[in-house]
Amino acid sequence: MPNAANPREAYMNGLRRKMGTVTRMLLVNKWERFMDNSVKYTNLISCNEYASIIP
Repeated sequence: MPNAANPREAYMNGLRRKMGTVTRMLLVNKWERFMDNSVKYTNLISCNEYASIIP
């Protein structure tokens, strides 16, 4: 146990690691959904119209 002297520090580090994993999972999920929608949009409309949608 490297952090036995400071259990609160160990707890916070574990919590931070957990939160990072959750955040990464949510971001990946959002990004994948965004990419799916982009592909659908690209299939629906022509490249010129698609380019004009992006600000």
